Formats: sequence, structure tokens, C-alpha cells
Amino acid sequence: MGNLITIATSFFLGILIIFIFLRLNLNISEDTSENDIEFLVKSNLLNLSSIIENDIRKIGYKASSQPIISADSNSIKFISDIDLNGSPDSIQYILGDVSGALHTFNPNDKILFRVVNTDTFKVSNGLTNFKMTYYDVNNIVTQDPLFIKSLELEVRVESEYPVKDYFPFSERKVLIKPRNLN
Repeated sequence: MGNLITIATSFFLGILIIFIFLRLNLNISEDTSENDIEFLVKSNLLNLSSIIENDIRKIGYKASSQPIISADSNSIKFISDIDLNGSPDSIQYILGDVSGALHTFNPNDKILFRVVNTDTFKVSNGLTNFKMTYYDVNNIVTQDPLFIKSLELEVRVESEYPVKDYFPFSERKVLIKPRNLN
């Protein structure tokens, strides 16, 4: 009888230890997945902001007329020799609405379009906020393309997939002063 109790106790403790290790493995997997998604969100933000910042820094390069054609909080259109071929190009950033990103699980993400001359490209993954504020030579907010000397870019990227009932995000806010506007 004593051996039967010892075997049953050993069996129970063995099963308990297996469940503890399974739960530990599950926790490690969840944390790894969450970290991977957060890293992907930060990578998407850095890639997106580097494309936009690179283009905006070149506003007016080799432009023979007014370099900024139109500007509002969610879009900008300007002239620059973006491909360095000697002729000015028209570059435009346009923020779409949430209906353009219905294929994702995030109900708040939008698509940002980059139009170079007549070619349109989608340049965002998980973008939820894209806002530009324009400043004149005295750092006063302006919307008039003739007086814009710098702009503040505010970008927020969220995961396209939820993690534990929230969407991991990363934000960036940067002031850009294009050389050819000063």
C-alpha cells in the first residue's frame, strides 16, 4: 500500500512539473511574439520616416519655380529632382482614410501614398497618424506654400495585429528644415 501511494504521488508531481514547464514555455513564446511585433512596428516607423524625411529634405532641389505647390496637415506636394537626373520631379504625399486598409486587423490604420510624377506607391504599414505642421521664417505656423521654411512631421505606426487586446505602437516627431527653402 505504501508503494502505491509513493507511485501516485510521484506521478502527480511529475505531471505538475510537466505543466509548469509547458506554462513557462507558453509564457516565453508569448513574450517573444510580443517583442517581435514591437520590433516590427519600430522598423516600419523608421523605414517610413526615413523615406519621407529624405524626400522632404530635398524640397526645391533644382526647382525653377515655387517648390511647394500645396500643403495641408495630411498631404504635401512639392517639386524636387528626387532621382538626381537633372530634371525636377513632382512629389506628393497623400494620406488615405481607414477604408483603404480594411485588410488589416487594426481598425485605425491608414495608407500613405507617395506619388512621384505619375507613379503612385503605398509607403506605409500600420500608419495611424500622419500630420504635418508648417512654419515660416519666424517659426510661426503657416499654411501658405510661399512662406513655408520648415515643417514638423508627426508619425505614429501601430501593429496591424493586436497583442493582448492592444496594438503596439511607435511614434516619431521631427522638425525638418529643407536647405532649398531658406
